[in-house]
Amino acid sequence: HYKYLVKGIEQADSVVVDYHKMMMTPSLSTALIFKRGSDAYKTFSQRAQYLWTEQESEEWYNGGKRSFECTKAMSVLHVYTLYRTFGDSIFGENIDTLFRMATEFSDLISEHKNFELAYEPQCNIVCFRYTKGAEDFTELNRKIRQMLLEDGRFYIVQTVLNGELYLRVSLMNPLSTISDLKELLLEIEKKAALMKV
Repeated sequence: HYKYLVKGIEQADSVVVDYHKMMMTPSLSTALIFKRGSDAYKTFSQRAQYLWTEQESEEWYNGGKRSFECTKAMSVLHVYTLYRTFGDSIFGENIDTLFRMATEFSDLISEHKNFELAYEPQCNIVCFRYTKGAEDFTELNRKIRQMLLEDGRFYIVQTVLNGELYLRVSLMNPLSTISDLKELLLEIEKKAALMKV
């Protein structure tokens, strides 16, 4: 459904895939995919004579010859396990779920007079801010976020867009519901009512 969002990707020499954002894996499950496999050796090659005697050979099984870190945990194992257990359709289903939830959440924000949507989301990330009763939206939203974190019910981050602070929600959990997001907006309103900015 979302192929148009990566139009032209075939022209790239390399692509980074961050699986934890929309593919149900723990953080730092990432792949760097090269159009030409040999480019991995040119880009990240290192000399570690203490590990291998032949420096110039391309050994597919030896990730240390083509990565920043000589040895590291095999982060693709999380993705492989999901793929082998559930098949590749689970990834498409999850992406559809997260995109739909982001669209529904942005619609809720747009319909609410006390909130401002930063932009129409093109993925599972929604940026917005609370705008009622303050001259300084940045300080208001910074304080709201801090109060949310201290409560522990919701965890959201912040970002700066065009010099303004916005709240940022990355929808990654397939078990989250639109009801959870409605509760988040309600909780933000409650926090805002407790303060004077």
